[in-house]
Amino acid sequence: RLFPSFSLSVLEVGSWEGQSALWFAKRLAPQRVTCVDTWKGGQDHQTPLHESLSLDLEARFDHNLIAAQLPRQTLVEKRKGSSTAVLAALITEQRQYDVVYIDGAHTSMAVLTDTVMALHMLTVGGYMLFDDWDWNWSSKTGNRSHVQGGFGADTRVEVDEAHAFVLRLTTGVLERVYPCAA
Repeated sequence: RLFPSFSLSVLEVGSWEGQSALWFAKRLAPQRVTCVDTWKGGQDHQTPLHESLSLDLEARFDHNLIAAQLPRQTLVEKRKGSSTAVLAALITEQRQYDVVYIDGAHTSMAVLTDTVMALHMLTVGGYMLFDDWDWNWSSKTGNRSHVQGGFGADTRVEVDEAHAFVLRLTTGVLERVYPCAA
């Protein structure tokens, strides 16, 4: 395991049916998994292909969590609402997370907004993971396409003197390595 299970906390932005939340709960044995979603689907789900999936996402999420019979030490906290509203509330509550998983709306602006907001809550030594990292979604056509390559190298990002990150561009993993020295 990457983290000690006694204090690990996971934030998931975009929970859909709860499968990734269950994966985190079973594989990392965290103390808490906070799930953020509207349970309505996003723009990229408003296509003829997805219209056939008219089942209630939130009910499926709830069912999957109950059916999984998670260990009592793992609390799955469900926060319903837009990611910007819920993340703002979590920042106000001064939440901290060791793992952040971004899989909400798939537009560039939404991912960027979720990322910047979640960075405020990522612990030193924590990891931010991105789903669909190598996919490009077009709001005009509603189609997804695979993006080949990427930058192929890690990039060190210094936001300010208090925050430094390594973005592993080939895998879509952002690691908060340490606060920069003042």
